[in-house]
Amino acid sequence: MPQKRFFDAQLAHHINHASRDSSQLLNQMQECSLDPQESHHAIHVMRLKKGDTFEVIDGKGCLAEGIVSQVTKKALLYRCTKIDFHPLDATQGVIIQLQAQLAKSKLELVVEKSTELGVDILIVFKAKNSDKQPLTPAFASHLEKKMRAALKQSGRLWMPALVLCENLSELETSLMQADRFQKELLTNASRWVLDLPKRDCPEHTHWKRAGVDVINAANIVALGPEPGWTQAELDQLKEYGFQPTAINSHCLRAETAAISAIATLTTARYLMRQE
Repeated sequence: MPQKRFFDAQLAHHINHASRDSSQLLNQMQECSLDPQESHHAIHVMRLKKGDTFEVIDGKGCLAEGIVSQVTKKALLYRCTKIDFHPLDATQGVIIQLQAQLAKSKLELVVEKSTELGVDILIVFKAKNSDKQPLTPAFASHLEKKMRAALKQSGRLWMPALVLCENLSELETSLMQADRFQKELLTNASRWVLDLPKRDCPEHTHWKRAGVDVINAANIVALGPEPGWTQAELDQLKEYGFQPTAINSHCLRAETAAISAIATLTTARYLMRQE
């Protein structure tokens, strides 16, 4: 875990994208402030004091070095001493997770682990058998807080794009909302729906046998709710180009299946890059 790393969503607002690494820009930047939650952690947990240095990220590719300029009971103010911008590289492979809504605690776990593992786009949608909690902006904000914590833990600089989708019929529209990648990349992505392996279903395809390009391609993985997919949903996903597949012969819990699937893809991508 990166030591003394904090999240400041407003960091990009202080930075001219054309000159993020400019020393002149650093001299012109005004004093910045961590939000109340991050300030509390920095002051009361990490015990930062005036003159201490730390790292700041914004979840959009910025990595800054900051120095504490002022500490109050509720706020930590800092100035940037160095700023680097790390652009997204779609050639390294893209993973899009289409996640059926789960019970709150289970969905939180999946969101945290998917962020740590390297998911690029996370689409949470309501399946027929999903948890009934409404997909509201407040709910999205709650999930983003979990993602921020996982982002700092993992050392990533880009937070996954989070999109809430009321039903599968809005899938293509939801994909286009996550506009950080080229439309052609998402349109041509390999699509997989995880389901229990069936002996009488020859359609189930093993990822490796199918020749999945986990390094240079985009992969969309659809993961179902706790009671499982309905046949209508599987038929609909098939119409959208999803191929049924399985990663384990056992019947996994929804959160276990989600984390296992993403870990399988990201680990394979990492190991193949080392060859």
